[in-house]
Amino acid sequence: MLDKDDGKALDAIAAVAVREALKGDFRYTKEIIDRVEGKALETLNISGEMDIAQYPGLTAAQQAKIAEMEDGPGEEDHAG
Repeated sequence: MLDKDDGKALDAIAAVAVREALKGDFRYTKEIIDRVEGKALETLNISGEMDIAQYPGLTAAQQAKIAEMEDGPGEEDHAG
């Protein structure tokens, strides 16, 4: 439950953030923009190589699926 003075504290915090942003402090500017517009989406690219031999417990079907992901669909997937 909010106390009657919680709004005043939040207003004071917002006033400091706006004042510092206007002075050029990017940390406050970023925080305000993130809260108003939402955080920008970030992308993550992962690449690398996998050696199936490192995972001897994989079944032949699992190995085939991994090979398909690495090399693209096999010939049997292109037959129509």
